[in-house]
Amino acid sequence: MFANLPLNGIRVLDITVVWAGPYSTMFLGDMGAEVIRVESVNIFPSATRGRFAHPSKEAEKKAPTSLYPDRDPGERPWNRSALFNGHARNKLSMTADLKTEKGKEAFRRLVEISDVFIENNALGSMERLGLTYENVRSWNPKIIMVSSTGMGQTGPWSHFRGFGSHFEALYGHASVTGYPDLDATNTPGSVAADAAAGVAIAFAVVTALHNRNKTGQGAFIDLSQGENFVHHLGEYFMDFSMNGTISEPTGNRSPLYIQGCYSCMGTDEQIIISLGSFDEWKTLCSIMNKPELLNDTRFKSMETLHEHHDEIDDIIGKWTFNFDPIELFHTLQNSGIVCGPVMHEEHAFNDPHLKERGFFVPITQEDVGTHLYPGQAFKLSENPFQVRKPPVLLGEDNDYVYQELLNLSYDEYQALKELGYVAMEYAPHVR
Repeated sequence: MFANLPLNGIRVLDITVVWAGPYSTMFLGDMGAEVIRVESVNIFPSATRGRFAHPSKEAEKKAPTSLYPDRDPGERPWNRSALFNGHARNKLSMTADLKTEKGKEAFRRLVEISDVFIENNALGSMERLGLTYENVRSWNPKIIMVSSTGMGQTGPWSHFRGFGSHFEALYGHASVTGYPDLDATNTPGSVAADAAAGVAIAFAVVTALHNRNKTGQGAFIDLSQGENFVHHLGEYFMDFSMNGTISEPTGNRSPLYIQGCYSCMGTDEQIIISLGSFDEWKTLCSIMNKPELLNDTRFKSMETLHEHHDEIDDIIGKWTFNFDPIELFHTLQNSGIVCGPVMHEEHAFNDPHLKERGFFVPITQEDVGTHLYPGQAFKLSENPFQVRKPPVLLGEDNDYVYQELLNLSYDEYQALKELGYVAMEYAPHVR
């Protein structure tokens, strides 16, 4: 059933954390690769399978938002966290303690029969474990290894630690995000750099696999999360390179459009409207039933509209406040006005467009039940998206990895279990 998936037959070893790395391996798993997460029951990686191995149920009840169904961490919180499960489908999980000789030996044997090794841990982590590219390449010359950190593997900032928000700030995103009257301390908390890095990692892996098919050689990929995100800010960097301009936040304003985010009927409901020509302004005036605006000397051209943008915003905002954002979206779109509602989760799950395209898919996992999850980011005509495996449980595939892939005897496998390296629960001392 799955043999025709593009990456069927490719095995990926996954020691990734937080979001960027696990997001990248989700793409590879969706495309048919056998992704094996290598996890430790003696260490709880930060912000990966949740915030804590054993979070407080009482604290979850009081939290503004919760990662767990019914705000209940349950008996195995690490298998219930939305932070992890959102990108944990179509993967396997085995546990090993890579700080021990037995754990290192198991990983070495996995490298020998794998195609790709992806990690996005702090610089120095792999060196301390003896898992540098030089070492893994000596075990398998055709291996493709990806190391993704915030600042890359070299340079004076390479040892800096942080999350996507820190690396975005270091490369300038915080300086151009937000509103003109607010400084960087008011920058929105969303982190685009993680998602961008995840996509880039997956693309880099597929590129390296294609190159290996031609040359027979493996490769090491050094991906800086910060540098990768600079391309999303290209016009700002080029403006400085060409003109010496230091850009500042512009809020919802654009040099090309008359646009803004306007409140609508209901609680916290908005719509974004963009006008790219004076004819579109005239159309909007007609829809608003305000023909008098066409005779107003303040609004006689796109140039004067930009000069009086604050007044335009006030006029449009007072009008949109009386409408449902979804209904208004369709009204304006049908008249050729570029616009879109600001969709929160309820809008998205009820959106007829996403429903028709089957974007949200029901997935059942034994520790969380059945919920709707975001589906695939793109559609392949000959390879419809399939959830071959729900969000993976910690250590769920230990039997398969150790006994079938590594061919450990029953006694050898039991010995690892007795040492506490192979399990489906974190050790009691892990917080």
